[in-house]
Amino acid sequence: MEWSGGKLTRAEVMSRAGGVLRLRSYVPLRGRGLVKAEGECPNELLEPARMAEPLVSEELGTPKQPSVRKVYEYDIRTRAGKRYVFTAE
Repeated sequence: MEWSGGKLTRAEVMSRAGGVLRLRSYVPLRGRGLVKAEGECPNELLEPARMAEPLVSEELGTPKQPSVRKVYEYDIRTRAGKRYVFTAE
């Protein structure tokens, strides 16, 4: 990965197993084969963990919500042994 001013400018990924790679970034990316991710990730290895609903004390009241930065999600179909390069827009 390459960074400038604390922001990603370039990333290179080598696919070891092939299949769908889901990328998440705080900056918009471009690269060959990169498409905007929609819905659940089709890669079963990236399936989110199943977690119980958290317990929240009633004494807490309404918890403050943290500010959340925009996240860009992309999918790319990869082939084992191939390298993929992504750059910031």
